[in-house]
Parts: sequence; C-alpha cells; structure tokens
Amino acid sequence: MEGEPQSVPGPRPWRVDGPRASRDLAIALARRHAATVRADPRELAHPLRLVVASSAARQHLAADLTAALGHSIAGLSITSLEGLALECLERGGVRAPRGERLAGLLVERAAADERELKRPLGDLEGGLAAARRSVADLLAAGFHPDHADSLAERLDDEERPAGSRAERARAKALVRVARAVESQREALASGGRPALLATAAATVRRGLVGGLDRTVVLALSDERGVALDLVEALASRGATVVVEEPLLPGEEQVLPGPERERFGPPIAPPAELGDELQLTPATFEYAVACDADAEARFAADRARRAIAAGVAPERIAIVARDQRQRGALLRAQLDRAGVPWTLEPGAAPIDPGLHALRALLTLAVEDGRAPLSRLVDAIDSATFLERGGFDVGPEPLADLRAGFATLGLGRLADLAALDVDARLRSADGLSLPVRRGLESDADDDASPGAHAPRRRLAKGLLQAAADLGRELLECLAGAEQDLVSVHAARLAEACDLLGWDASGAPRRVLSEICAGLARELPADLALTRGEWFELVASALESRGRAQLPGAGGGVQLLSAPNARGLAFELTILVGVERDAFPRTPREDPLLPDRVRDRLREVLPDLSTARARQAGEARLFASLLASAPTVVISRAEVDETGANRAPSPLLARMGGALPEPVDVRPVHSARGADDAPRSGLDHLIRASLAGDREAFAPLAALALAELDGLAEASEPQLAVAAARAAVLGEVDRPAAGPEGERLSPWLGAVGAARANDPRGARLFATLLEDVAGCGWQAFLRRMLRLEPVGDPLEALPSIDTRLVGILVHDVLEAWVNRARSDAAPRTLDEAREAGAVQVPRPGDAELEALLVERAQRVARDEGLAHPGLVRVLIEQARPMLSIARELEWRDGAPLSTLGAELEGELTLADSEGAERPIAFRADRVDLVGDGSLRLTDYKSGAPFSRDKTDKTRNKKLMAAVAQGQRLQAAAYALGTGGEGRYLFLRAPADAFPDDARELRLAAGDAGLEAAFHGAGAAVLDALREGALPPRLVDERGDEPARCSYCEVAEACVRGDSGARGRISAFVERLRGAGPPEDMTTLEATWFALWELASAKAPEAAPSAQEDGSKDAGSAPELEAAAKRKSAKKKAAKKPSEPTEDGQ
Repeated sequence: MEGEPQSVPGPRPWRVDGPRASRDLAIALARRHAATVRADPRELAHPLRLVVASSAARQHLAADLTAALGHSIAGLSITSLEGLALECLERGGVRAPRGERLAGLLVERAAADERELKRPLGDLEGGLAAARRSVADLLAAGFHPDHADSLAERLDDEERPAGSRAERARAKALVRVARAVESQREALASGGRPALLATAAATVRRGLVGGLDRTVVLALSDERGVALDLVEALASRGATVVVEEPLLPGEEQVLPGPERERFGPPIAPPAELGDELQLTPATFEYAVACDADAEARFAADRARRAIAAGVAPERIAIVARDQRQRGALLRAQLDRAGVPWTLEPGAAPIDPGLHALRALLTLAVEDGRAPLSRLVDAIDSATFLERGGFDVGPEPLADLRAGFATLGLGRLADLAALDVDARLRSADGLSLPVRRGLESDADDDASPGAHAPRRRLAKGLLQAAADLGRELLECLAGAEQDLVSVHAARLAEACDLLGWDASGAPRRVLSEICAGLARELPADLALTRGEWFELVASALESRGRAQLPGAGGGVQLLSAPNARGLAFELTILVGVERDAFPRTPREDPLLPDRVRDRLREVLPDLSTARARQAGEARLFASLLASAPTVVISRAEVDETGANRAPSPLLARMGGALPEPVDVRPVHSARGADDAPRSGLDHLIRASLAGDREAFAPLAALALAELDGLAEASEPQLAVAAARAAVLGEVDRPAAGPEGERLSPWLGAVGAARANDPRGARLFATLLEDVAGCGWQAFLRRMLRLEPVGDPLEALPSIDTRLVGILVHDVLEAWVNRARSDAAPRTLDEAREAGAVQVPRPGDAELEALLVERAQRVARDEGLAHPGLVRVLIEQARPMLSIARELEWRDGAPLSTLGAELEGELTLADSEGAERPIAFRADRVDLVGDGSLRLTDYKSGAPFSRDKTDKTRNKKLMAAVAQGQRLQAAAYALGTGGEGRYLFLRAPADAFPDDARELRLAAGDAGLEAAFHGAGAAVLDALREGALPPRLVDERGDEPARCSYCEVAEACVRGDSGARGRISAFVERLRGAGPPEDMTTLEATWFALWELASAKAPEAAPSAQEDGSKDAGSAPELEAAAKRKSAKKKAAKKPSEPTEDGQ
C-alpha cells in the first residue's frame, strides 16, 4: 500500500533526516549484506554498491563501516556518483567522454561568435569566460540541442516577456552557445561531468548494465538535472534511492530538496531496518565570542576537551561556511592547543617546489607583459649561472632583480629589447642601489674608517639575462594556433632554456600534465596559445598542491558544502553570522532568475538563486544532524573590527538554541578559565598587563613552541632577549628614569670606534644632514641604507632631483669645454692650472649640450621611455636660461678655475680635536681682486622670499648657526673668498634677481663663530654617537622632511611614545639647565638638538651692502657657551652605556 514501508526496493526513495541516519542506514544494509554473504557465498556475485556524494564521503563511510562491523566486508563497494557512471559505461561497452577541461574553452569559442555576448564582454580580458557559468548551468539541467528551439520560443513570447529585451537576447545567445558546445562535444567525444552523467543515464536506460538492484544511492547533496537523470535511471533498474530531508530544530516542517520534485514524497526505510535507525536527538551548545580569534580558540579548546574525553580526532569536525574565512585562525589555535588537524580536499597549500613552473606559465600567458620577477623565479639559478661561467653565491639572482629595477626594466619585453652595450657603455657592470655591508678603510691613510660599497651586477650576467629573455619570447610565441604536441614541445624547449633538470619536480610535473592532456584531447584539435596555457594551468591547479604528511588524520577542517553528508561524534559550526551562513546567492548577470524561470518550463532542473538560497537552510539543518553533539558559535566582530549580526538561521531554531556561552579573549580579565594556554597566550596576557620581566622567558617559550620544542634553545633565548631589549627601547614611558634615559632608537648609537664610517672623510653636506636629522643622516650617509624602487609599482616620473642633476651636469660640461687639457678636480689643481675664460653659451650650443647630457642622465637613471627624456629637457631648459642670464649679464666671459672642484678646511670639536671638512663647489671663479668666488647651484626656490638683502642675510646667518646652510660658509672660510648660493627655480619672473643670490664672505667673525659653533656640535655628536631623530619641531609638529624621508621605515616616526620622551627630555633640560649628573652623551645629544633653535649672530654689514669682507666683531653666543659648559661638567662623568653595549 502506498505510503507504507517496503522491504523490497521500489521506485519511491527512502527518507532520512541527516548524515547520522544515512550512515546508520548504510551500516544496517552492510550488516545485512554481510550476513547474507556468510550464509551463501554465491551472493558475492551480487555485490552491494553504496553511492555517496564525494570521495571524502566514501572515505568516511568506509571508516564508519569498518569500525561498526569490526572487520572488512567482501562483496561491498563504496563509490561516488561519477565513479558509478564510469563503471556503468565500462560495463555497457560505451566510451566515456574525455576532455573535461575542454568544455570551458568550447564555450568561449562559441560565445565569441555571438554579437550579444561579444559586444559587452569581448574587449575585457577573460570577459567571455563569464558565459561559462551560464552555459554550465544549462548543460547541468539536462540541455540537449533538441531543446534549443523550445527555449527560443519561450524567450520570444512577447505576451509573457521574461526580462528585458537585452536580457532575452543574451539568453538566446547563451542557448545557441550551449547548442554549439553540445554539438562540438559529441563530435569530439568530449565533455565534463554533465556529459559523463548524461551518457551513463542513457546507457542504463538502454538496459546495457545489469545487476543494479543492490545499488543504494545515499543522500546526494541537492543534485539536479543530469545527476538526477542518472539516479532516476538507476531507480528504474532496481536501485534504491535514499533522500535526506532534514528538519531544522525549532520548526515542524522538513526541508525538501530537488529530489522530491523528481521522485515525489519519500517514504520511511523498511521496518526491519528501523531498530538500527533510532537515533538520539542531537545536543546543541551555543557560544558567542568577542571576536574571530577568540572564537577560533574556543573551537580548538572544545575539540581538545572532546579528545581528552575519548573522542578520536578524526571523528571531530570544525566546519565553516567557507574555510577561507576562518581557516588560518583555526589552524593557528589548534596548533597552540596541541590538537592535530587535517585540511579538506583541495585545500592543501600550493607546493613551493612548483613555484618555478607557475612562473613559467605566467611568462607564457602574459608574453612580453610578464613581470621580470617571474623570469627570475623561473630560472634554475645553478644551471643558468654555471652555463655562463658566473659565480654561484647564496642568493645568486638577487643582484639580477635589483639590476632590473635599477635600469627601470619591469616587463619581459623590456629585457628582450635591452641593448646592454648601449646602456652600460664601457663599464664592466652595473652599480646597484644595494650595499655589500661595511668594509674597513684601514689601509687608506687619506680616509681612515669604513665604507659600504655598492654591489655590482656583472655586465655578462645582464647580457645573458637579456639573451634569455629574447629566446624565451621567440620560443613561447610560435603560431597563434597549433596542435597539442607542438605546444608541448615549445614548453619543453622553454624548460631547456631555463636550465630545468629533467628529474626535477617542475619539469617532471609539467611533462606529466602535457602527457595527460595529450591523452585527453583529440590529436587533431588545434588550440590557441591562450587556450593551451589555460588548460595547463588548470591541470596544475588540481595537482600542484603540497602533499602533507598524515593527510586525513586529526580534526577535520571543512567548508560546509564538503561536510555535507558526513557524520561525526562532534561537529563545531563556526562563523554562523549574517551574510556568512547562510551565504546570499547572487543571480547570474547574463542569465538572471526572471529569465531562468521561463527557461525552467523546458528545463525544470535549471538552478536559480532562490533555489540556492533554500539550499543554504537545508545545508545548515543537515550539519545540525551530523553529530550527537553540535556546537554552534559566532563572533560579535570580524577580523576588521566590524560588528557581525547573528545568522537568521539561528532565529529559526527558536527554543532549540540554548543560552549562549560568553567567550572572552584569552588575555582578558574576564577570560580566565581552566583551559591550557600556549606560550603565546601567556606572552600576550603578560604583555597587555605590562609585565616586562616575564616578556623574555615567555617569548622564548613561544618561539620554542613554533619549532615543536618543550624548552627554549640557546638561540631562541637570545632572540627573545633581543626582542625584549627592542621592546624596552621602543615602548618606554615618557616620565621617570627609564623614560628619560637615551636609547639607540632615540639616536644614542654609540661612540665612534675603529674603522667606523664616521671616521671617513667628512663633507660639509654631511654636517648639514646631521644637524637637520641625526638619525636620518646615520641611516643614509653612514649605514648607506636606501630604498630599491620597483618599476612595476610606480610609474616612471621626473622629480626635482633628476632635473637638478641635469642642470649641474650641463653647466659643468660647459665650463670644462673651455679647457684644452683635463679638467681639474680639486682647488689646488685648479690654481696650478690657472683660470680659463668661459664664454656665454649660445642658444644652439646650450640646446645641443642639454640634449646630449639629458640622454646620458636618463640612461644612468633608468628612464627608458624617450618621452621622459623630452620632459626632463623641458624642465631643465628654463633653469639653464636663468643661469645664463644671471652669470653672463654683460655677455663677457667668466674667469673660471673649474667646475665641481673639491676643497677643504679644518674644523675643531668642543675638545679641540680637528677634522678636515671637505666641500665641493659647482663652479669656482676668479674675481677682480684675485680672490675666489665659489658657487653652489640650487634648482629649488630661494631660502628666503624676503625683500631686503639685510633680512635675507640675517636668515641665512641663522641657518648657518643652526647647521643647515654650511656649504657656502665652508666655501668662504675654506678659501678666504666668497661663497654663494645661486637659485635657478623657474620661471624667471618668479623671484627678483637679487633674491636669487645669497653670498657669504670670509673675514666675518659672526659667520666664523656660527659655522664653528654649529660644526663643533655636529662633530661632537658624531664622536659620541648622539644622533637624535627630529620627530618634533619647535611648534611640537612633525617636521616636513619626515613626510618624504626614504628611510622612515627604520625610524620611530609616528610613535607618540617616542615623541613624548623626546619632548619631555628636552623640556626638562631647557627648564632646569644642564644638571651636574648629565653625561657627555646626553649633553652632546642636547647640544645637537638645540642647534635648531640657534639665533642669527648680531647683524654685520654684508658683502651685498658695502662690498666689504669685514663682518665686524663676533657676537656673544650665550647658547653655545651653555652647551660648552654642560659638556665640561659632563666630561667628569663617563657616559652610560646603551643596552647594546655601546
């Protein structure tokens, strides 16, 4: 009678309410089958087949059966629906469709012929791939070419229009694409899952496969279309179908799936199996965590407690709607809790051993547009370097990367077009913006100390790379369309060029992929380069995952779709929040639901967003029925701190959902519990409590845990101690003895020592840099730190530095042309050679020289685009015109000793120790009275926009006293002549001519006092290692120079604590005066800091005002006297060593 349980499988499916019931039903069937086989071994000829949703479900069910029965079972097989389809085709003598990956390419080919699709999508990179989903849904719903006319009729029905005219036109185009794909698939005997299932269903219906009466299809997951066609065909041949219709706790109605539409209402399993299917209701737990990290820790601890209670780790699942959202946090917390875990299928990390193969595919797909970094990734460094006879170092290709960036090469096409001889000219290599480290200058008597030489890229290595780039482009280009064998041969040739060993993993895997595609695809099928490389990349994605040891063992980390149909002892659902679970399905923009509803009149199994939304509730209910204990958790905020609302599915549970457990962070005062804590947990808790003494030992313990050690090793203890020391310096209170003590981060870098770069030759510009910001000067000028630009990150541009270089270069070249012999490089050489007459440059001469020098500067700076050279010329030309008008006003030649000449003067520190200070003048002229005038060109605006010479000179003198403008002062004091700044900022009428020139003359006592006072403070700072970062100015704001500092990453800039300590330290000393117990280091640090507030000396007649070089008597410099007094007092007490021992 209809509706009554049947012992004999019939056409009506059996109903179960979840994975546990499905598992127990399978166990009951297996136990009954085992008893039948024991009673009559001839029954082995009629095996029991259990069909499950996936390979993961097959493994789980096999383990459950073995555990339940206690032994293996003969005559029983567990397979997926795809596996059964292949078995049916094999038994029926039908060839299985091949070329699963070809279906997507066929869709794009057909879509390119449809105007309604090509017009909006064809010009977008990969745009036609959007049609794949729509066509795949049509094929999965059972589309056959015979359906095309009926579907078109439904879409042409103007009385019942489905969507807009454009949507209907696109839908008809997609139907035509689906028809073309199916026709080509049949001709090529290829196809994906829909073709496999459809062919198997037809084979079963034709009666070509027997012995299906003992086949049980167990609870497939929302299958539709051709999948249900196969299930229906199996049922018609005696197979039993089991349908999962879960009941959401708190509701009375079951949640039916698409199977009910096909088979009608299901019935209960046979009565004789009922006793084994009496399941106890699931017990629910509910937790609300403050954030995602606390939720992950709660889940890990809950799993740990279950394992401690005797549950096998493999019988525990932690399920998220998508593991990509919670996976990293879960894995980290499970590791800390000491809980083993395993990833779901396909979620293993990318195999790092195949990184070179992925890089090669990028080169092949993107062609000349491929980033050069991928070329370096693809090269087998040992083979490549040995083949060219180059040295193999620890990082052999690092210099090649830096060289590409230095030359402004970003793409493979840039490298292939590189003319190495033209770029490097006679040089044997390329100087890189990377230092080798400090090297001793002990053998250099003229400049003792240390220097940091640049690394160099050998010219031969750069040429070999350029040759490789050209050969690769030629190799991978080939014809636009070719056979699979030809494409595979080109890839093999590329492997040879890159130096890949035949036995290495990248080449071995690539060979296997190419061989597999050759077997899968028709031999006479021509593919474009893009299609071929897409197929290779797709194959690599499916097999290029790392093989993790112990795969399958431990707590199962699963995404909800992969967990469906699996039964556990404990299921932990995490992230049950709005917009996460249930996920909001999106309509297909090419085939929206209002159009799909009309197509469902012909293809009733065509999926819609509404159907997928209902499937989310069934998925949730199925997971709630997957274990006797189910833990539900959610976070109140996500990883970004945004509030998260609970999932609406929780509201539907009503009273079945218990009161939540409040989960606080492990380091919260309210989060105290009896759960074990990892070393990192203890470290976080101690850090937030401000327990500095516990930081180092706990940090060492946390490091040991990362390496799987129970106790910290000596290196780990040393690392932890170093981090504690850094923490003590960076995170120091502003008040109290600790806050007031100077630290390396605040510029206390230690006194100069042997072979120290501070012992090398000093230039006046270095003194200026130290006075401006001691820490920046220390990093840039002494440690030689500098950024390496990435030509792919920033667009090429012309900055003021490049313009200044070109202007200086042109003016220097014009002066040197006036000499018939070699240009002198020092003042002494120039005096001996004598002055030359430098005429006013004409327009044509200046332009020719400008173009010549601009090309050289562009080449040296890596500006490959010719348009940038023109921009550089246009920006430099007005400055050169201004220089010509200012310097050759009357048209008479200049009596000049030379350009870019070096000189020096002697400067003493506060202890009387003298140091030579070098300077370099852009041009040195011999004036009428026989004295020298040294010029420093400035491409920027004048230092002062004041209207009178007196005011401008006063500000310049103040800048000298502050150590900011020492170059011109060094010119004057070092030669007994005149030093001047000449400002060339365009346009010409932006500043009056008298504002463009600032002069300083020797013999000015105020100038001499200001220069020597500032210079002594800087020399003291270099000697004692007192080089403070100027994080605040006199107004308490961040100085402007911080905003464009290239080494800001190595500074405490932006740290309010560091600014507070500096301000408190300075204000204390300013308010009370230097205390008696002030150390030499502190006094020197303070003296350098106070330079910024130094005042100009008393006004004296300037050379501009009366032409005299006598600047009058020296002013009384009270601030300098205080600094000197402080140093004398502090000299009686040795400096406190910093924590690094300096």
